[in-house]
Amino acid sequence: MLGHWRASHLALGRQVNEITTAEKEALAAKGAFTVGVLPSSVYFETRANQAVSLPWHDTVLRPLLAVAAQAWVYEMQEGSDTFKSAETILMRKAGKYEIQLGGEPIKGHELFWNASGGQRGSITLLFAPTEIPTTAVFPHCERAFLINNPSVPHSPAAIRYVKSVTSDGRLVAGMLSRTNGLQWLSFHGAFEPLARLFVQAKALVKGANAP
Repeated sequence: MLGHWRASHLALGRQVNEITTAEKEALAAKGAFTVGVLPSSVYFETRANQAVSLPWHDTVLRPLLAVAAQAWVYEMQEGSDTFKSAETILMRKAGKYEIQLGGEPIKGHELFWNASGGQRGSITLLFAPTEIPTTAVFPHCERAFLINNPSVPHSPAAIRYVKSVTSDGRLVAGMLSRTNGLQWLSFHGAFEPLARLFVQAKALVKGANAP
């Protein structure tokens, strides 16, 4: 057991050395980083009609949903077009909605996933850190970066919940914001699992290996 602990921490040390001191400090202080999913051109082109199927639904979203331990959405307005687009996959629980992932959670519900500008609240996916399919997802993302206040785009209740369930490092959250829909995907959690994930994201996103 002690040998495994030492090996794990040596591996983490090697990985963390692949990010800068400033990035380590920001990850520790903010507890989050972001990857770009939709290119800006696609995001702005589709804002007038967000009920559209996009390649990133299958290349980024579907692999994540396949391994998510929990999925929630906040600030849903019953009767709205966004709510109607997802009504059959939502179950109200304790002031938020659990997203049912057992059937087909994407096709026919595209508006729900794409919605931006406050049409819904934050979508929160929870994962065991080692279950996140990084090699399947990150090559289809644009870049990995840190922002000064990662809680701003999100529903306050979602941020509170994420902090409460990820603080011990057993879970990491992936969040789609209430403001920008599928354009950005942010990861939130404790420093160690987040640092490992950030190293992989930086290495695998398109910007790391392609023009």
